[in-house]
Amino acid sequence: NLKESKKYYRMALSGHWSDIKIYNNLGVIEDSEGNLKEAELNYKEVLKSLPHASFVYNNLGALYLKQGQWEKADKFFRQALVYDPLMLEPRRGLATIFLNHSDYRKAIGLCLINLGIVSDDTDTLFLLLDIYLQKRDFVNIKKYAYRMITFETDPEVLTKLGIGMARNNVPEVAMDCFIKAVRLAPDYKEAYFAAGTLLANLGKYDEA
Repeated sequence: NLKESKKYYRMALSGHWSDIKIYNNLGVIEDSEGNLKEAELNYKEVLKSLPHASFVYNNLGALYLKQGQWEKADKFFRQALVYDPLMLEPRRGLATIFLNHSDYRKAIGLCLINLGIVSDDTDTLFLLLDIYLQKRDFVNIKKYAYRMITFETDPEVLTKLGIGMARNNVPEVAMDCFIKAVRLAPDYKEAYFAAGTLLANLGKYDEA
């Protein structure tokens, strides 16, 4: 568990085994537990030995993003991309900052760059859909939702997408998500429940 992992990592560091992986892993654990200051200190220890570590700059960007420190997050995400231009996570982080400031054009542009690198990146597609949902751009909502439906093979992801579409009044897309989910996994109860809830909300009680 995380508590035990932290214990042994700290024991290793007290023995002067200053492995950068230990500091990074400690940072990830502290971050996941909400100890953001401790996470920041551990990540910065990595940069002392690896000043070009793109993944650490991204971790710091994500850390500051959680705290709403937009300028700091922006700085570290951009630095991550300097050292690894093909890294997807920093661009998603920057897109999230632009989305929070309602700069949809820049947010969309960053997502599309990611999709030019990895065409079926699920996290980028979910973020892109969030942007279009905020814009109420239903043409592009359907376009990218069906793009996900086409390649996605995880019934849990499809059900999550379908629930999001149902909540945002795109029932036909939602139902197609649930249909594919149950085709892939006939015993996946969550998809049946979500589909039944959608049909009931549409007044189609017999089908539900």
